[in-house]
Amino acid sequence: MVTLNNSGLQEVGMRSLALWTRICLVLIVCLSMSLVPTPLLSQANVGRIFGSINDPSGALIPGATVTITDVDRGVARTLITDEAGAYNAPSLPPGAYRVRAELTGFKTVERPNVVLEIAQELKIDLTLEPGAVSEKVTVTDEVPLVETSSAVLGGTLQPGTIADLPLNGRNFMNLLQLRPGVTIYPGGGAWTQTTNGLRPEHNVYIMDGITAMEPLGGQSTINSVSLAGDAASLLAIDTIQEFSTQQNPKAEFGWKPGSVTSVAIKSGTNAWHGTGNYFGRTDKTDARNPFLAGDQKQEIGLKEFGGTLGGPIKKDRAFFFGAYEGQRYHVGNPTLFSYPSLDPNALAIAGTTTSVVRACNTVKAAGTPLSQTSLKVSGLDANCNRTSGYSIFELPSVFERALDANGAASANVSGSMNTNYEVDGALGKVDLHVGAKHTLNGKYYFGTHRGLVVNNQTITQPYWRPTDKAWVHFSGMQWDYAKSSATVNTFRFGYNRFYQTFETSDCPGENNGQPDYGIPFGYGTSKPVCGFTNISLSNFSGSIGCCSSFPKYYGPDDIFEFIDNVSYLRGHHNLKMGGEFRNTSIGHGGTFNRARGQVTFSTLENFMSGTTTSNGQIFIGDPRRHVKAKAMAAFFQDDWRITSKLILNLGVRYEYTTPISEAQNQFANFDPQRGLLQLGKNTDRMWNPDKNNFAPRFGFAYDVSGNGRTVVRGGANVIFVTPGWWIFLSQQNQNNPSVGLSTNPSGFLLCRGAVNTTGAGCAPGVATDPTIGDIRSAGLPLPPATVSGGVQTPLPGQLNWNQNPTVYGGNIYPSSSDTSVLKCGTNRLCTVQATDQNQRNAYVMSWSLGIQHGITRNLSIDLSYVGNHATKLLALDYTNTPPVGTGYCFGFTPSQIAAVAAASPSTPCPTTITTSTAVNATALQLARPLNDKYPYYSYIYTVSNPLYSNYNGAQITLTQRVTRGLASTVGFTWAHALDQQTGERGGPNGTPFNYKSDYASSDFDIRKRFTATVTYAFPSKSGFGQMLQGWKVTSIVNIQSALPWSVTGSRSADPSGIAEFQDRWNFYGNPKDFSGRKTEPIPFFLPGATPPAGRSASELAINNPACTSKVGPAGSLSYVALQKWGCFVEGDSIMVPPAIGSYGTMARNLFRANGLHTWDGSVMKDWKFGERLTGQFRAEVFNLLNQTQYGNPQFNGAGGNLPFGTPGAFGASQATPDVSNNNPSLGSGGPREFQFGFKVMF
Repeated sequence: MVTLNNSGLQEVGMRSLALWTRICLVLIVCLSMSLVPTPLLSQANVGRIFGSINDPSGALIPGATVTITDVDRGVARTLITDEAGAYNAPSLPPGAYRVRAELTGFKTVERPNVVLEIAQELKIDLTLEPGAVSEKVTVTDEVPLVETSSAVLGGTLQPGTIADLPLNGRNFMNLLQLRPGVTIYPGGGAWTQTTNGLRPEHNVYIMDGITAMEPLGGQSTINSVSLAGDAASLLAIDTIQEFSTQQNPKAEFGWKPGSVTSVAIKSGTNAWHGTGNYFGRTDKTDARNPFLAGDQKQEIGLKEFGGTLGGPIKKDRAFFFGAYEGQRYHVGNPTLFSYPSLDPNALAIAGTTTSVVRACNTVKAAGTPLSQTSLKVSGLDANCNRTSGYSIFELPSVFERALDANGAASANVSGSMNTNYEVDGALGKVDLHVGAKHTLNGKYYFGTHRGLVVNNQTITQPYWRPTDKAWVHFSGMQWDYAKSSATVNTFRFGYNRFYQTFETSDCPGENNGQPDYGIPFGYGTSKPVCGFTNISLSNFSGSIGCCSSFPKYYGPDDIFEFIDNVSYLRGHHNLKMGGEFRNTSIGHGGTFNRARGQVTFSTLENFMSGTTTSNGQIFIGDPRRHVKAKAMAAFFQDDWRITSKLILNLGVRYEYTTPISEAQNQFANFDPQRGLLQLGKNTDRMWNPDKNNFAPRFGFAYDVSGNGRTVVRGGANVIFVTPGWWIFLSQQNQNNPSVGLSTNPSGFLLCRGAVNTTGAGCAPGVATDPTIGDIRSAGLPLPPATVSGGVQTPLPGQLNWNQNPTVYGGNIYPSSSDTSVLKCGTNRLCTVQATDQNQRNAYVMSWSLGIQHGITRNLSIDLSYVGNHATKLLALDYTNTPPVGTGYCFGFTPSQIAAVAAASPSTPCPTTITTSTAVNATALQLARPLNDKYPYYSYIYTVSNPLYSNYNGAQITLTQRVTRGLASTVGFTWAHALDQQTGERGGPNGTPFNYKSDYASSDFDIRKRFTATVTYAFPSKSGFGQMLQGWKVTSIVNIQSALPWSVTGSRSADPSGIAEFQDRWNFYGNPKDFSGRKTEPIPFFLPGATPPAGRSASELAINNPACTSKVGPAGSLSYVALQKWGCFVEGDSIMVPPAIGSYGTMARNLFRANGLHTWDGSVMKDWKFGERLTGQFRAEVFNLLNQTQYGNPQFNGAGGNLPFGTPGAFGASQATPDVSNNNPSLGSGGPREFQFGFKVMF
């Protein structure tokens, strides 16, 4: 008997699926060759009108003439019904149409006011009555709301809805979440949109039929996201004809399994039309952000302006349309952080000094030499007195430090530093109609974005804000050829470029107020590596220095694509087939992670003495690379009308993507058996391509009664994932300055023992392994140089923080010109990233079943069950992580213990574990699985396919078309999304080699979500100076349940002893006790700590029964962990660290924060100036009820004995959602804000 587990069944199922799809592909290729004489290719931004012509008895009428006329442009398409009485008009731009049918011996029948939406398939059946052709019957019924022809989920937002709803930041992307299935994380910003529980990188964005995406992060290039602020490019709202979202799409769409967002751009018409608008807001009318202390107020000033113009070039033949939108804003970022004070009397936190002056005097009194570097940047002299120079601890006036009752300064700081942005976007489009069969259009969009931004809420100086710049180019053309009534071909070409840079603003010559300390930080004085170094002070969350992962060069990303498809009507089969080809590249992208250096101090005293906690870090070289890949796809689909009530949507799609490569072969992979593999040296590819991506699609729609009132729809499909390149190129790992294919050190000297720290080469007598390549860009760990009398002499490859004060020309970090530092050895361990050479594209199997019912002609309800299962999702996996506890020498044999003592006589294996015992770096390295073969590598991570996710949800949509001035869309979702890692941009999981332990609710798991949009136009009454005319109100309501949050360790807590710093703790009790706490922290207990408000000092003793009840007896490893790191207690629930040398058991995303409840509204008043000119005043309000919204708890991993930052903040929200996501005011969840505008329309 053979037994299969779930994974075995899945493999068998997928082999069967692959076989079935291959058979289907062979059949459809043969069929398509018999139907179409030439090869044809794919994609869609348009819609389709189709149907049949019948006589009064229901008999089908072949040979009837059907004319479909674009009302606004006067362009008509004439068709002849086939032998089945059917007609088909694909590739129609969305808009208003008139459908007319005629045949000798029958009256002419016409249906006006047919509104076609983007990506809609609209079935219009007409009945011809006997009579003269000159007689005309006009059908005035509204087109039914019920979808009778496909199982595709989603919906459309039409121009009236888009233009009228209150829209924060005038960013149409914020409207995507108004349909069930699509969610945007509260606050918005980068990588926050998900669909049906899938990853935020897995959505597809199309503008006018052309892909509008960038390959690195998989985000849209139109209204693109930024790492801080709102949209990095802006498409004018009045440019959009309409847009739709589709889930579970037909075979025409692919590449990613999330929603397909299609945006249709307006065109010119026979009538001149246009708009002009201005919107503005100020903090004068806004409510105060609740996270600001005292009477502080968040500053905001926003101006948005633009216009559109469209009209005829030649009536009925050629049209143009143009638009411009500009945005200028500055907005404060309310923040809370802890930061050292220059006040000698500043309060201590949990026994930790917060006064820089006091720490300086403590070091001096102990006879320890003071660090000249630390004194210089602190603005202190040798006697610890404040000088007249700059100090990194002198905060700007925008911040306010909390004081106690006696006026003593605390470490807690609040305030608001501004982000400043200028955004511009312009678009032009031309449409041509050449004869009756040819239609062409071309469009071009250009957007720019410039800003000085607060990308991190703990930035402490204005000159440490980075600059953010972006450029977007988007162009495309489309040619539709209606060869006959049965065949239409569409060809498209598109070019898409996105380039974004994030650079520091404190380099020499920036004129940004940055001081000159006279110390050369980093390894250069010019961009991109200049600027102040990054200093980490344990127990303080405020940042010193600009962002460690900048500069970042995002692109320029280029995508060239060629698309062609053909639609063919044959009897009851509406066939469509085609494909596309893409050439994708990144011109010069890369991240200088810690290029200005990183140094960590555990206390202020250690900072003043220059005693670092661990190795320093510096990135050397240039990580920017020219990356490229090609992709191609082909599809076939058949909408087969089985009966008048039942239609099947059948299809299959095939995709192929080449592995990424680099123009100069500056990529290297790692193989455990062969070591580093560099392109062009000892390998010709980074991984083997996946050639088995056949994706079947199936759907059905059953019209229960045959009158289009009630339809049962369902379907299932497979969609493969084309991954973003970020996970292969970016430095994902927190434990080293760089990890990625572009920064694997293939050009470094590989010493099988120690490197020479005073010159070139390895230490004497140390053997080397062959250097196989020429990549000399990588992060270096820098051990501190030996201190003698408080002075360090600059040495190659070491951290020289305490350099001689008389030689400030010497570098603290190695020089970029010193090639002797480019080596790996046992005293300078390097990090590498591997990519599984047999990785496969992830895929998602989706299914749905629902019923849609037309309650009236203008009101419908849609109830659907939606599910999906994703498998083979990418993740960064552990490869060289040692067994748990080995950092404390647990499980070591006597010979291993002796080896540790021999390698590091001053730090042998501990004989007893106490609160002062630290992880032994030598033991850790000796226990790594690959140490014998590669003793010069420490952290090794592999990009592979180990993950999966699941989603199940009930989705309800109630849609009301405009009826007596009222229109609305109401959605409700009840769902559960589970995964092991929510995005492609994360690091390794919490427990090495055990991804199953991370299977839990997704980061975006919103169990219940209600949305409603309502638009109401009041009845008008003439007279009274139009004061009783043109009034309209709109609203958006968004109510959703709480999102989960998770707890992992920081660099200060390493109970597992493997130095990955991702340790989970142990939790006992009810997760609700730690959930939904708003601004109330979870009490922290540690001997010697300052009691939280309302707590007595005795509760902080180590014999606190709540804490000690979950650990072993005194002296045990769990008891020592409790002594070392403390515990958190609320009610009957307790969180304690695991025993030293073990992993914790607490689940990922165990706790919930607070939900989101927002109500936005607007009031509009129109004035008519003649027949064609209208002026409109608008007042919009966001968070109308001013209900405080709370962002998820934020942990800064500050270190020390406080593993999750300041204990008074653990579990508490530190900001509103918009501020938490670096998108203040323009993101959702801020305090009440007003916006006023005026608009002109003609």
